Amino acid sequence: MDELKGLEDILRVAKNAGAKRILLPFSAIRDLQDVPMELASSVSPDFYQDGDVIAAARKALGM
Repeated sequence: MDELKGLEDILRVAKNAGAKRILLPFSAIRDLQDVPMELASSVSPDFYQDGDVIAAARKALGM
């Protein structure tokens, strides 16, 4: 199994799986700038505070 190498790979897998939204920590904003615009705009990012797994879970559950 190939290892994912970065945010671009993660977004590509999410897009290919049909994801419309992806949860990312705020620290990923700088990595998102390196992702091709076409790919970055195909999956809408939703950000949460780094390390706040409760906030991430709430966003994932739509709470």
